[in-house]
Amino acid sequence: MLFRSTGNERHQDQSIQSKALRAAVSPSQRLLKALAHDDLSQTQAAAGELAGLGGGVTPSGDDYLQGVIYALWTRLPTGKAKIAAAAVANPAVERTNAISAEWLKSATRGEAAEDWHFLVNALGTETELEPVALRLIRRGHTSGADAMAGFVSALYTLDQRP
Repeated sequence: MLFRSTGNERHQDQSIQSKALRAAVSPSQRLLKALAHDDLSQTQAAAGELAGLGGGVTPSGDDYLQGVIYALWTRLPTGKAKIAAAAVANPAVERTNAISAEWLKSATRGEAAEDWHFLVNALGTETELEPVALRLIRRGHTSGADAMAGFVSALYTLDQRP
């Protein structure tokens, strides 16, 4: 037997996620505040702190940032979205693993999985929104939920701007 379960794997995974969530609170709040004020310097700093945070193939912090980037593409004009997305992704790409970095680079170019396109098209239509959102939330171990948290938080923040 190559692997013998100790029964602690689930507890260890929850501990990693719990520590990552606590560590993400302040930088995620600063990121949203920076986005609300178009502060690219603070956006980069906060995004850099979220990069690589958490366990998994794509760490939770990176998934959150991916959701934020999709919200930027949804709410900002193309030129502003490109600049803001780069401010979110560039510091993260340097601080995370290769797989997650590629997902962030793709998001920065405005590329997304089909379900993200369905979600954006369903915004404002309750009947279509829930099933699409649930499909995204259920992706991966926590990736979908983490990305959705970033997306919703950033949408709310961007929609509150004057």
